[in-house]
Amino acid sequence: MLSEFLEWWDEHWCNIAMIVLTAIVIVMFTAILGGAIENESNRIDSGVIVDKYMDAGRTHYSSDKNGEHLYSYPPSYSFTIRGEKDGEVVEYTFEVSAEEYGAYKIGEVYHR
Repeated sequence: MLSEFLEWWDEHWCNIAMIVLTAIVIVMFTAILGGAIENESNRIDSGVIVDKYMDAGRTHYSSDKNGEHLYSYPPSYSFTIRGEKDGEVVEYTFEVSAEEYGAYKIGEVYHR
């Protein structure tokens, strides 16, 4: 019985691995898309800043048969504000300018 299973496994493990990997990718994509849709449905114009995030940006260099490539990713800044929408407390995350990022602190009210 075990030898039959091992023989079957040897023939099918690659297919099973591909199915599992595909399922994981679909679940991750669905979660990311669902999060983006939920964030946009929570869009509010003002609220209390509950989180601030800054990505300092970076430069990426790569080389291939077509030559050398330099990619530059500028800094980005975002706030998460909490406020009320349709009688519910929601959070909304969005990008802001560097000036706005520096001008506000967590706990302050932000108006878009």
